[in-house]
Amino acid sequence: MESQQFERDKFAQVIGSSFVVMAPDGVTTELVLKKVSELHESPERRGFSIEFLAPENCNVAQGSYDLEHATLGEMHLFLVPVGLVKGQLQLQSIFNFLIDDEANEQDD
Repeated sequence: MESQQFERDKFAQVIGSSFVVMAPDGVTTELVLKKVSELHESPERRGFSIEFLAPENCNVAQGSYDLEHATLGEMHLFLVPVGLVKGQLQLQSIFNFLIDDEANEQDD
């Protein structure tokens, strides 16, 4: 079941807002949420991705990070650098969730 903290619509409501991430060197960096995308949906699973922009020189490599947002609160995300956009580092996090199929459970 999808965690309520990681709902696509909650992220979509805060596009353009800032998240603070703590880099391994202890320096905090501001990430701006730029995009929320649907990846797939089927009866068994659903997924979406979120994309951030950060300063090109930030020390955020692929890995797990603690992020904080003013309304969404604290969260732990796996971030992957996916390119540069107009001098800013583009980072992506992908979410995949299995969907509970109550109908199948009743047939068992």
